[in-house]
Amino acid sequence: LEQRLHNTNISLNPTHYVLRKSTQPPDGKSHADIAEIVSHNVKIWRGRILERMNHIRYENKLWKLLFWMLLLSYPSISVRVVSFFNCKEIGHEFYLAKDLSLHCFDEAWAIYTPIAILALVLYVAGVPFLFFYVLYKARAGNVKWNMDVSMKNEKRKNHFLKEAEIDAKISMKFWATPITREDELKAIKAFLERRNLRDHINYNRIGFIYYAYHEDAWFYEIVELMRKLILNGFAVLISPGTTSQIVFGLFVCFSFMLLVMVVQPYTASTDHLLAVFCHVQLFLTLFCALML
Repeated sequence: LEQRLHNTNISLNPTHYVLRKSTQPPDGKSHADIAEIVSHNVKIWRGRILERMNHIRYENKLWKLLFWMLLLSYPSISVRVVSFFNCKEIGHEFYLAKDLSLHCFDEAWAIYTPIAILALVLYVAGVPFLFFYVLYKARAGNVKWNMDVSMKNEKRKNHFLKEAEIDAKISMKFWATPITREDELKAIKAFLERRNLRDHINYNRIGFIYYAYHEDAWFYEIVELMRKLILNGFAVLISPGTTSQIVFGLFVCFSFMLLVMVVQPYTASTDHLLAVFCHVQLFLTLFCALML
């Protein structure tokens, strides 16, 4: 043992086997040299941390830019994709409603049909699914693992329950003490999902999608996307220029107006009033069109 400790800065007391740290610097270096090495390593370490932080910030900005572009371009592009299937019969021929110089169901239209169907699947249906998947994945991150730990570790389970109770009091929500084991696991799962949406990484990356809504209504931006798609896209395919099309629009507006009044997804009361006002305005506009 003494031979193994011979070239180190640790000495051994053979009587009580007490380790004693030597005051002499190793390898014959002075304290000034060691301080310079430590200072140099700290500078490199700080530089790497800053580089990593800048990389994370840059990555978050790219994700945010991507989702903003999808969110803003979705209504207009979806309307154009759906309009490809909106054909108008004039005489014995079918023409594209957006451009009456183009025929429907001819050879040229058939060539572009697979592209339009692909855009319909990947973009029109894919963007809402992408938003839902990203939000669901961020909300459910590590929840299953923590649930499994809670089922096996009683102390961990009680810790999560205490955090859930405190969180409910801070959020001014009603807290009912769980009685059964199933109720305890439900309370823990709900708390963990809410905590994930508050995580700084998720909030900085995709928080703009759900920050205006209550935590229980994290999905409502997808509902808004579907409302815009139905009113701007699919409505043009239902008996164009007839009363049935207006009645369908009235039904859609009334349904979403009831939904926003029942769910009340917005955190700010002013946002809720503005949303209700917009739904009422759309409904009255279509109702006036029906009367005319």
